[in-house]
Amino acid sequence: MSMKSFFSPSRVYAVIGATPNEQKFGFKVFNWYLARDLPVIPIHPSATHVLHVPTSQDIALAINRADEEYPNNDGISISFITPPKVTESVLSELEAKNLVNKVKGVWYQ
Repeated sequence: MSMKSFFSPSRVYAVIGATPNEQKFGFKVFNWYLARDLPVIPIHPSATHVLHVPTSQDIALAINRADEEYPNNDGISISFITPPKVTESVLSELEAKNLVNKVKGVWYQ
């Protein structure tokens, strides 16, 4: 996948592993998207906010939120900042819930 296919003018981004802990990479990656005014949704199973942005607890909720908040989006690109087992679980969830077609790009950190 190229950078051009990951980023697009109508894309929404999800950061799985976003965290309110400023010392962690998930915080820094999420902050990178915000600093560039990109539409980004933090995903964290228990935190309610990251940098004052409400989180989604899982990828299915994030995709639904992306469609509600950005109705003209062309899909979602996901940055994974997670251990391999968590990443595999999310990918399985996307497949089980027939959401694979909504994902236009993935980036594994």
